[in-house]
Amino acid sequence: LGMRPQKGNRVTQIVRTMRSILRENARDIPKGSERSKKLLQPLLKKLKGFKARDLGMRPPCLPSGFPPKAVGFLPVWEEKDFEISIFAFPPGAKIPLHDHPGMCVISQILYGSLQARSYDMDRKNGEVIRQDSKTLSEAETSVLFENEGNIHEFVAGEQGCAVLDIITPLYDEMNGRPCTYYKEEMKNGKTLLKRIGQPLSFRTYRVDAPMDSVEGRDTEGPKP
Repeated sequence: LGMRPQKGNRVTQIVRTMRSILRENARDIPKGSERSKKLLQPLLKKLKGFKARDLGMRPPCLPSGFPPKAVGFLPVWEEKDFEISIFAFPPGAKIPLHDHPGMCVISQILYGSLQARSYDMDRKNGEVIRQDSKTLSEAETSVLFENEGNIHEFVAGEQGCAVLDIITPLYDEMNGRPCTYYKEEMKNGKTLLKRIGQPLSFRTYRVDAPMDSVEGRDTEGPKP
């Protein structure tokens, strides 16, 4: 991409890198092609080894008395083509199975660990055509695309965790990008994913925690 060395704190560098990547490639990134994966390399390099301390955060970032099975939400940055946010999990808390239609999501573990399950399915009959399960630990990165690991679930490990999510484009129900939840079913020896409403057990609460903010002229843009 020919990007110049960047100044500013780490989150400022991430915002600027995303803008540079998306400037002429916003429609390509979610496709998961070799080209889109290559375009993401400058961002993935910025995220290599990235932890909570690189955001000026001290884990855990949830207040005392936070509901033990809920998930904390910390907005970091939002503009037209992408948003950055943090999800903070108490031990064992879960974000249930859900999708990101037509989207790309880069998830960076800031502290702790989580179990990530992901699926791809035949949109006509709901049959699972690919699935994966892995443990992600501090400073590890996971990327999903519109047809690669797009339906996923996160369950926090014994120490809890926090995940930095970079999403492009944003959820937008009016433009065919709603968030849909799923549950697994077995039928005739095949795994199917059935669409459901948001599980009543899944709750998120906005929380605040000290962290670095985007610096300089970037702060003139939209933000939470």
